[in-house]
Amino acid sequence: MRAPKMRVGPAGLAIGLLLAPTVHAAEVRVTDDAGKPVVDAMVVCLGRETGAAGAGQDGIAIVPDACKEIYCERGDLVPDLAVIEKGKAACRLRAGLVLTLEMEAAHCGEGCSAIVHDPRSADAAGRRETITGGVPRRADSGRLEPSNVKEKLQRRFRPLLPGRYRMEIERSPDAWRCGTDLGELPAGVHNVTAQWREPVEVKGRILDREGKPVADVPLFVRPEQPTAGDPAGEWICAARRREGSEPVTAEDGTFRVLVDPGASVRIDAGWEGYPIGTASVSFRGAPDRELVLRLK
Repeated sequence: MRAPKMRVGPAGLAIGLLLAPTVHAAEVRVTDDAGKPVVDAMVVCLGRETGAAGAGQDGIAIVPDACKEIYCERGDLVPDLAVIEKGKAACRLRAGLVLTLEMEAAHCGEGCSAIVHDPRSADAAGRRETITGGVPRRADSGRLEPSNVKEKLQRRFRPLLPGRYRMEIERSPDAWRCGTDLGELPAGVHNVTAQWREPVEVKGRILDREGKPVADVPLFVRPEQPTAGDPAGEWICAARRREGSEPVTAEDGTFRVLVDPGASVRIDAGWEGYPIGTASVSFRGAPDRELVLRLK
């Protein structure tokens, strides 16, 4: 015997709808420096959750409420991060510092890359592009590309938080780099022309206390610290070296190093407490004779 069919009326339908899963959403409000809505800003969920939305005319984007942290960006403004609490979050996209770097193409045979960063940040030198690029963005990097001007290379960096910045350009594969401290810069567009200098080779010899050549002595080549009389924004060039990869003297005590011909340079042989002694010399430009340093 079949069981009688059950008829579901309006009341039963209402109960069924109440039992159905409810889709929740979080509201993200995106504003600028003046508190006005930012239209077309991209809002992305971070972490394990996925989801993205664009801000409408009212500056509001709707994302799944499973999002706990979101990233907000619009190309011409500085990005921001925000935490969603009780279904709401707010991002403030500030007016950015937009830097454009230009240099002669002849200097970059196999390509040059550039990085701009806050020199006061401990990890600035190692920071690279990520989804956020730093929030608020204080660093950016990338290769120099051909510009509209013949024989020129150019890089337009993404908007940075206004402040103090250092810019460095590095050529591969010789890792020769030139850089400068740009100082404090406000929001707006700023153009920078690189003052690139090719390295010159300096030859020398290291002798011990008895005047005999010494092999395998590590050499540290560093630009001298700028003095009060040096012009602001001076470009300094040097070879980038990782710790432990410094040049060393040959069997006959000789060495060859690359230096910036337009800056004051210091060469240190050995380090503080080096067992057989240390020596150093400072100079500007290319010496016209072989350098001789005696360990003391």
